[in-house]
Amino acid sequence: MTLKSAPRHAVSLNQGTTEILLSLGLADPLAATATWTDPVMKGLEAGLWPRAP
Repeated sequence: MTLKSAPRHAVSLNQGTTEILLSLGLADPLAATATWTDPVMKGLEAGLWPRAP
């Protein structure tokens, strides 16, 4: 598969992946996350929802 451009949005399937994306500064393209099992890691709260679309 060849993409003509980079993806604009991403969906994370678990909390660990979501926290990695947030720690990399990728909160804006993160459209949704599927599972939360624990409180979010300290320092990453700013990237969480609710955010205006």
